[in-house]
Order: sequence, then structure tokens, then C-alpha cells
Amino acid sequence: MAHDVLNVPYVNIANGGPLGTRYTRWSDTPSPLSYVPEYLTHFTDSMTYLQRVKNVIMHALSVIVYDIGRHYWTDAQKKEMGYRKETSMLGIWRNSALFILNWDFILEYPRPTQPNVVFAGGVTVRSAQPLTPDFEEFVQGSGDDGVVVFSVSTLTNFMDDDMADMIATALARVPLRVIWKFAGERRPSTLGNNTLLAGWLPQGDLLGHNKTKLFIYHGGINGAFEAIYHGVPVVGIPLFADQVDNLLRLWSLGMAEYVKGGIREVNSDTLYQLIMKVVSNPSYKRHAVAASERYRAQPQKPLEKATFWINHVLNHGAEHLRTKGRELSWIQYHMLDVAGVLAIPFVLFIWGVRFCLSALFCRAKSAGEQYNTRK
Repeated sequence: MAHDVLNVPYVNIANGGPLGTRYTRWSDTPSPLSYVPEYLTHFTDSMTYLQRVKNVIMHALSVIVYDIGRHYWTDAQKKEMGYRKETSMLGIWRNSALFILNWDFILEYPRPTQPNVVFAGGVTVRSAQPLTPDFEEFVQGSGDDGVVVFSVSTLTNFMDDDMADMIATALARVPLRVIWKFAGERRPSTLGNNTLLAGWLPQGDLLGHNKTKLFIYHGGINGAFEAIYHGVPVVGIPLFADQVDNLLRLWSLGMAEYVKGGIREVNSDTLYQLIMKVVSNPSYKRHAVAASERYRAQPQKPLEKATFWINHVLNHGAEHLRTKGRELSWIQYHMLDVAGVLAIPFVLFIWGVRFCLSALFCRAKSAGEQYNTRK
């Protein structure tokens, strides 16, 4: 709407995860379903036959939701606001000069993209700063064992006293010190002497500390980038939405494990076993450090990259970045019109062969009948 009123380009900035159906369709980014998993399928880029079938079905459902349901609803809202411009909400999104996503190829499987799709994942990530004296004292007191950072913010809404006690029991068994971001009203009755409760954590500073051995969290995208940046292995307890997908991608990097059934399946034993599996196996730390090195090995930081491309569009426009595919119809985009024309000679050839075989068969049948009549 600002574009139509002020005649200035606009940028679509999203904090979400991978290039799902929304952004691939808005930006006309090719998304081969044979090896690009659809958002929320929890698949990797190595899919079985049945997974590819499910991937196609999920893509079709996503198209229905975003292209029909969501856009119909937002178009109705647009009319209620008195905005009578005929451009649909889908058209408004597709006319974005840039799509800046809080995403990066360290988490994305190799796939095609477009020049006006900018991955600027981890904008909020920064270098670790010195800890406050109380946190530093607790961390240093861990000795060579190190500490575990437990920060599952959104879990607070799902956590009752029994769940808090269950988690505290698992953490009390861990032979490391634990810093737990805890906002509950009641202190867990099974809390171990190795666990420090805190209503707020300097999460990035803790993850950047050389004594931090593990990060336990729910699977949000910002936490994923912090863990990658600081090279810290992860244990995930997903709750909903994109969290399983994010944790699956950390797992594919070899730096994470997660509770497969999510919060509904976690118990004291499974949580303890996952923690010990990750902290006792040096391969998780090795893969986390390798991911950190790849993620950092870029010419620009995420915020610098986003700023550069916004300034680029302001100074030079965005037409040279946008594909002409957005101007094509669905039939033209998928070359169905060309396929239809090319199919005509093939159909005519098949019809001709069938006609000739039919004529030969009829002639042979007629000759046979004449021969039998003479006998």
C-alpha cells in the first residue's frame, strides 16, 4: 500500500525459517519437490519415495492455505480498511523489491534461489561479552566439567509443577553445572545442587563462554544461530511450528539431538540420556565448531548484508534482481503450452501408426476370409 501511495520500493523482512511455499511463490523461486523439503514436513533433502509423495501433498496444501485461504482473508481485510486498489495481497507480496529472510545456507539444504532473496540469518547474533560477577563465579566453579545452559522460554506456558520437577530431576543427575532460565512461581522440589535458577540469562554471552558444553532449548531460529555462531552442541525439546524443522537441520549438521516426540514425549530419563549422549561424545562439539567456522566465513555480517541490499535497491531499483517468471501465467511458467504443442506431432504419429496397423489388420483379415471362401 505504501508503494502505491508513495511510489517507493518496499522490502519483505521475515524472521521465519526456510524458504517455504510462501516465499518461493512470492519470489518465484524454483523449489524442486524431489529434493527440497516443504516447510513443516520434518524431512531432509534425502527423501524416500513415500516422503516425496508426502512432500508433494504438503506443498499442495500449503498452496491452498496461502494462495486461496490466506489471500482471500487478507483481501477482505484490505477492503474493510478502505483500500480499493485492485492489486491482490498476493500481488503486493510478489511485488516486493527484496525478500530478506532470517535464514542462512548453514541451515538450508542446497537449493536454487533468486537474486532478490537475501539470506541474512542471525542478525541478532553478536560476540560474547564478559559475564556479570554472579554468573562468572558460578561458571568458573564448574571446573573442567563445564556448564549446561537450559533456556526453553516458550516452555514456561506449558510447564506445570510436575514437569518442572521432572526436568529438575534430569538436570540433577548431570555431572555438570546447569544454568536454567526459569520463570516458574514455585522452585522445583527436586532441584539439584548443581543447578542455578535465573529469571533472565545473558544467553549469547553464556553460549560464547569457553566452559559452556551444551545448550538445551526449544528450537527457535534465533537460538539456532546463536548455537551455531558460538559452536555449542544442542539438545532440543520442540514445542510447535518450525522448531522441529530447525532442530532437524541442526541434527543434520551433526551438532544436535532432540526429543523426537517433542514436549509430549519428554521424561526425566530421555532428557538425561540425550544430555549425556551429546556431552560425552566429542563429535557433537567438533561438528558444532565446524558449522561455526563455515557460518562465520562470510564477507559480510548478516546485518551488514541486509543493509547493503536495502541501500542497493534504494539507489538502483530492483527490476534487475526480479525474474520475469512472475509475469507468466501458471501454464506458461510450467511450459505446459509448449509441451502441448510438442505433443501434437507425437499424438499424430501414434494415431498414424495405429491407423496403419488397423488398416493392415483389416486387409489381412479380409484376405483370410476370401481364401476360406474359395476353399
